[in-house]
Amino acid sequence: MGQHVHWTILAALWAGVGPLVGVLIGAYLTNHIQRRLWLADHKRQEYQELFAVMTNAFTKLLELNNTGSLTVTELNTIQVQVVNMLHSRLFTSDVVFVDIDLFQEWNKAIEKLKAGEAKEFSGMIGGLLEDIRQVALKDLAR
Repeated sequence: MGQHVHWTILAALWAGVGPLVGVLIGAYLTNHIQRRLWLADHKRQEYQELFAVMTNAFTKLLELNNTGSLTVTELNTIQVQVVNMLHSRLFTSDVVFVDIDLFQEWNKAIEKLKAGEAKEFSGMIGGLLEDIRQVALKDLAR
C-alpha cells in the first residue's frame, strides 16, 4: 500500500510540474533554432556583400585597365573598399582570413593586374569567387 501512495504522490507532482518542464524544453529548442536561423541569415548577408564588393571591384578594375585609365588613385580607392569590406566581416571572418586567406590572394591578383597580366588577374579573381561560393555553400549548409 505504501508503494502505491508514493506513485500517487509522484503522479500528482508530475501532473503539476510536467507541463512546466515541457514548456521549458520547448522554449529552449525554439530559442536554439531561432539563433541558428539568425546566424545563418547574417552569414548569408555577409557572403552576399562579399560577392558584391569583390565582383564590383573586379569589374571596375578590368574596365579601367582595358580602357587604359587605371590610375594609382583609382586602384588605391578600389583596394580600400575591398580591404574595408574584408575587415568588417563578423560572422564569416574565419572563412575570409583563415580558410581562403582572401586578403593575400586578392593582393596577389592585384599584382598580376599591375604587371599587365589581366588574363591571369581575371583567372585568379574567378578562382577566388568560386572558392568563396564553395565555402559559403558548405558553411550555410551546417
